[in-house]
Amino acid sequence: MPSWISSGRTWRQKKLRTEQEKLPEAQAKLDAEKARLEGIRKELEKTRAELDAAKKQLEEPEKQLQETRTKLDAAKKELDAQKKKLDEAADELAQNKKKLASDYEKLEDEKAGIRSAIRKVIENAYGGSTAELIDWAVKDKPDVNEEDVTAEEIRISGSYKAGLSKTWSQVIEGFVYSSAIPDDVLVRIYRNMKDDPNAEPDLKEVREFLAGQAIDHSADVKGQYEGLQPKCTKWNASHKEYLTARNDQKKAQNSYQEKLKQQETGEKDYKTAEEELKKALTEHEAGETEYTKAETEYKESLQAYETAQAEHDQHVKTVEESQKALQATRTSLDASEKEYNDNKTACEDGEKQLEEAIKELRNMPEAAWEIAGSDQNAGILQVEKDSDRQKGIAVVSALLFFVGLALAVWFTISRMVEGKRSFTGVTKISELVRKKTWLGHLLFGLSAAVMGAALGILLGRFVLEPAILESIGNRYVFDLDQRALSGGAATAVLLGSALLTAVMVSFACLLPQWKNKAREIEDGEPAGDEAEN
Repeated sequence: MPSWISSGRTWRQKKLRTEQEKLPEAQAKLDAEKARLEGIRKELEKTRAELDAAKKQLEEPEKQLQETRTKLDAAKKELDAQKKKLDEAADELAQNKKKLASDYEKLEDEKAGIRSAIRKVIENAYGGSTAELIDWAVKDKPDVNEEDVTAEEIRISGSYKAGLSKTWSQVIEGFVYSSAIPDDVLVRIYRNMKDDPNAEPDLKEVREFLAGQAIDHSADVKGQYEGLQPKCTKWNASHKEYLTARNDQKKAQNSYQEKLKQQETGEKDYKTAEEELKKALTEHEAGETEYTKAETEYKESLQAYETAQAEHDQHVKTVEESQKALQATRTSLDASEKEYNDNKTACEDGEKQLEEAIKELRNMPEAAWEIAGSDQNAGILQVEKDSDRQKGIAVVSALLFFVGLALAVWFTISRMVEGKRSFTGVTKISELVRKKTWLGHLLFGLSAAVMGAALGILLGRFVLEPAILESIGNRYVFDLDQRALSGGAATAVLLGSALLTAVMVSFACLLPQWKNKAREIEDGEPAGDEAEN
């Protein structure tokens, strides 16, 4: 075994004994801390009991204060509702007052019209203005809040007024016979009536005259006066209702003010009680704060103690586990020492074998690469030959198709034209018929060529191509579905066949005519149908 392993084991044993000697002293310190914390806990329990008792004593005043607050809030709500009603009633009273004043002013306007009619009769009889002699009444603007205000009277002058319960005649007679009209006015009216400026006046006669004139010349005003009576009666009733509502408003306002004073007194008493309760609660909260602080310190100390106790227990456990581990390590080291010696021998044997393998590797010859071309692969050469054969088949098939098509068209159209020419010569058909014959052959040939080409494309697509691919598939691994008809090639075949057919039909139809023309030129005679004609 190496020396450093043995020295390390000795050092761990010494350290473990040192740790075991420290354990009793650490346990004693923990026990002393536990006793101190137990004393703090008892003091906290005592303080907690005192705080709870003080809190219980504060619960009754707090409850009473809450009940007082509830009552005050309810009273305040009731006062607010009453204040709202008072404000609404005050607004309604103000509107009623304004309406009463407005209605009274309208009544005064009507009274002024009646008064003006009486004044007009007097001044007409007088022969001038009486403003300086008679104290004619003006519009009245009383305060509707006064209880003695009434609309059921009409004032003619400052010294004469009459109740509206009197008839129109009674009002006029009462005014004329009253002292409101001075004697000077009556004297002048009398002399104007007698048309004698020096006549001795009879005041009784003049008064009777004035009363009769006023009644006779104010018939329209009489109806206005009689219609004024119910209006004034109604106004007085409204005024009475207004005064009653106004008195009720004052009483309600006084009641509201008394309740408001009681509310303010209650609010003041509540505020005083609330401040006293707050002061007591503040003192209690201060005690709670101190208790919480002490409790927090106790919990922190307790947590520190528990942490230290846990660390001590863990340390004890670690020491015990270290003892067990040290014993296990000692056993393991003994076994490892034997295994080490065995492995050391095996390692020395492996080093020797490695040196021999290196020597053999160095004595091996160097490797070489050989590259072959595609011309040496028989399979590739056979594929190339098969491909060339397929290309040849394609070219020969295309050429044979066009050659066969040309010969077939030539032979068919030539026979048809020859027969038509003979028929034309016998029936002596004109040049126009020949052109129609050529056009008919041309259309026939083109339709036949196009149909034949289409049939050839379809046969190539569904017969020839699958047969060729199947022959290739017998030799090679090939996907037989990978085939497609070329649109360009099919179009080229259709156009080529149509063009070749048109050329061959035209050549076959026109060749006999050229022969006839040549024969005519050689013989100097019309040939064919022209000779017969």
